[in-house]
Amino acid sequence: MKLKSHWLLPIPALRCCLALALLFITSISALAQFDTLSDEDRCFLGQTEFCPGAPEAEEETEEKAENQESAEKETVSVERELRSNCPDLLAGVVVSGYSAQTFCQIVSVAGLGRIDELPDDIIIAVDVWGFVPPGVEVCFLQNGSLAFLDADYSPRELRDMEAYQRDGMTCGTINKHGTVVLFAASQPSSEDVAVGDCQIKVTGSLYLRAEPAGEILDIVWLHSEVPVLATNGKWFKVTFEGQTGYVTRRYHRVLRGNCG
Repeated sequence: MKLKSHWLLPIPALRCCLALALLFITSISALAQFDTLSDEDRCFLGQTEFCPGAPEAEEETEEKAENQESAEKETVSVERELRSNCPDLLAGVVVSGYSAQTFCQIVSVAGLGRIDELPDDIIIAVDVWGFVPPGVEVCFLQNGSLAFLDADYSPRELRDMEAYQRDGMTCGTINKHGTVVLFAASQPSSEDVAVGDCQIKVTGSLYLRAEPAGEILDIVWLHSEVPVLATNGKWFKVTFEGQTGYVTRRYHRVLRGNCG
C-alpha cells in the first residue's frame, strides 16, 4: 500500500524544521548557561553594564560602601553603649567590680529625692544602674558613713550600708542598682545622754549596733517604731525586739517626746 504523497513533507522543508528545532534547543541551553556567567564574562559578551567603571556598577559599589560604613558606625555606637562609664567618674570616687553593662553617675543632692528624709551632711552620691553584678565596690576618698537608696522601690528605699576602709578610702559593696550616698563621719560621744519619754519611726532600714559605729546586731526595718533610751552624738540608743543597741540618728521621725 502506498502513502499518498501529499501526506509527506518535502525533504527541504523537513530539514528546515529540524534546523529550527535544533536552534531553539541550543538557544535555551545558552540562556541557561548565561544565567551562571560572572560579571566579567557578561562584560566580555557585550553587556557593558557589568563592566568595571560602568555607571550602574559604580552606583552599586558606592551603595555597598555606604552600607558598610553605616554598619561600621552602628557597630562603634553599640560598642560605646556597651562600654561602662564607671571608670570616668570624678577624682576621689572609685568603682570596681562592674561589667561592661554597668553605668555610673555622680548625683546632686537635689537629684536624690526624699530631701525631707535625708540629713543635711551629704558629701557626694553615686548612682549605679544597668547590669550590676554582685560585689560592685564603690569607694570615696573622703572619710564618712554610707547609705544606699534602693532603686527597686519608688520612692527609693533608704538602707543603712556597712562601710569599711580600704587604701585610705571609705568603701561599700552593692549587688543591685541604686544610689550610694556618702555622709560626713559621725563621731560617737564619750558617753550616753539619757532622754525622756521618746519614740521614733525610722525612715530607712538601719543597722542595730552594739555600740556607735560598732558591731552589727540586727536590722531595724523601715517604718519600725522604737523607743529611744539615750543619745550619743549622731546615734540613738534604742531597744528593738528585746535587744538594746544603737542606730544612726540620720533617718527618723519623732513620734513623741523630746529626743535630744
